[in-house]
Amino acid sequence: MQRVLILTALAGSLGLTGCNEIKPSSPEDIAFDPVRVTALTDGTDTRGMTALVVDGGTLFEQKINRFVANRIGDRYLLANKARRADLFVVPILEDGGSRQEISTSESAVYGQTGIGSISTNGTLNNGSFSGTSTVMPTFGITGYKTDIDVDTLYDTTLVVTAYHAEPYLKNNEYREAWTVECQSSSSQQDLLNRYALIIDRCSRYFGIETRGTVVEKMNGAEAQALLDQRKARVERIREATQPFMEEAEEIKTLPDGEYRRERAADWSRRLLEFEKSQLIDW
Repeated sequence: MQRVLILTALAGSLGLTGCNEIKPSSPEDIAFDPVRVTALTDGTDTRGMTALVVDGGTLFEQKINRFVANRIGDRYLLANKARRADLFVVPILEDGGSRQEISTSESAVYGQTGIGSISTNGTLNNGSFSGTSTVMPTFGITGYKTDIDVDTLYDTTLVVTAYHAEPYLKNNEYREAWTVECQSSSSQQDLLNRYALIIDRCSRYFGIETRGTVVEKMNGAEAQALLDQRKARVERIREATQPFMEEAEEIKTLPDGEYRRERAADWSRRLLEFEKSQLIDW
């Protein structure tokens, strides 16, 4: 089961703030974000091996690596020490930024194209005619107009590579067992959500060769299920961090001074430890 770390932001003069919520995307957004996957292996059957996911440097990279580790755990045994691992798994993240994609299409413009018939009704009285004429126009295509659509897309790449542990430990040699490259051009702005979607789609190819590029895409039911999970996760994050938020409000009421700064520093330290240790179901 995929999991995610508690998300908090340590900002402000005391480092006290609320929890960052991951805003769920709509099922339509999720369903139409394809992920292109290319997977290669060296031919080694890695089933049953033990894997260690190398931790990232930044807190964001650590969060992504936790996602990867939980998916690696679906296929391999997880090691907690390097000497116990058969494979070292290294995720590499690349945020390609945003770009605009412009598309044009033509659509017909409808209107009056002419007169189909004219009918006149009236009376003749003493040589004088009195009546009305009814004109029946014809309608159809009078021309065409060009519609311009501008979409903002966010390019994201994740490369997960597994190295044989023994050659590295003995000779500092990097020998790949398998690598999976996943690319997505998504309409979702939230970077963490984009990586979570990529990992969900490409993790099934860990240790497997695709013999080319495979395009993975969620159907509507899968997208709705993921959306429901995200909404539930946001609520669990809010509940789990509530004690810290209440303490933060208490610290804010303290008079400025050494005691307040010590309380704030201790709060930040404990929150960071809690953030690293607590896992919430994704």
